[in-house]
Amino acid sequence: MLEIKWLTVLRAFRRPEMSIAQLKKGFGDISKLQNKLGEMKNKKAESEEVYWKLTVDASGVGEASIRLLPAAPNEDYPFVKVKDYGIGVFNKEAGKKKWYIQRSLESVGKQDPVKDEFWACYNLGTDHGKELMKQIRDREYYIVWIYVINDKNAPQNNGKVMKAKLSPSIWKLVEEQISPQFETDEPLNVFDPWNGATLNLRAYNGSNGMRSYDKSKWLSPGPLFKDDEKLDEVYSQVKGLDYEIDPTNPHYTKSYDELSAKLELVLGRPLYKDKDKHNSGAAIEDAFNDEEELSNSNSLGTSYSTNSPQENDVQNILSSSDDDDAELRALLED
Repeated sequence: MLEIKWLTVLRAFRRPEMSIAQLKKGFGDISKLQNKLGEMKNKKAESEEVYWKLTVDASGVGEASIRLLPAAPNEDYPFVKVKDYGIGVFNKEAGKKKWYIQRSLESVGKQDPVKDEFWACYNLGTDHGKELMKQIRDREYYIVWIYVINDKNAPQNNGKVMKAKLSPSIWKLVEEQISPQFETDEPLNVFDPWNGATLNLRAYNGSNGMRSYDKSKWLSPGPLFKDDEKLDEVYSQVKGLDYEIDPTNPHYTKSYDELSAKLELVLGRPLYKDKDKHNSGAAIEDAFNDEEELSNSNSLGTSYSTNSPQENDVQNILSSSDDDDAELRALLED
């Protein structure tokens, strides 16, 4: 008897039977599927953090006026420094590059497998090791809060308070104001909303095809707004930056071993840092000693001397410039 009652309940929640004719009619309308996919994409976009970046036109030219905002309440500094790695290796089977794009665990004071692999290749002391080093590129940048005064190519950003990633060359403009090279230049706190200055950021592609910001300039110091009421409205939108370097941040949740596995997959070879862990055998030795591996990898990087690298030479290989690879730049700036 009890079993019969449960069957009655289940039938009440069961979808009504549908004939093939009704099913066929329903497939004529794709709008429900489209709406559902749109909802899913919007939810994903809302959950992802958005960082402002200077938008450039087809010729690589962009211009925007921005104001750097002070630190959020309960935080001492208005910026944090982070690092990520961008490694692209051509995969013959896939017919395209495989990418390792990952925030470095070093940003939260942890050991990172990419850095360990870099030094393992360096310690080989061979030309092949130097070539392998060129695959590994890091990118340091500074995260700040800004007020967008005028974004020429993206006017929808005007008047918004946004987080921004400042590349090393843009950050240099900030440092030059806060700590001038010459004693006769007056230091300027560009994060000061009353006595700071607006940064007129200008980008273009130089003769070498690399992005340049050397035509950017600071405007005359002065208040961001004439009244503090508007400033209070803007400042209330500034949130903390400590989360960017918090180990619980999703950027840093993958373990050292997980990242090592991903790195090995992208590079398409065993990692030199783990050579002692691999079983000895012809197959493993061939993988480690295959000098032709790199020639097929289409690796990123600039030319490098065959002499033993000094510390500054090592950093030149490890650190990518702002825009030395358009494909990498597009991935890292997202």
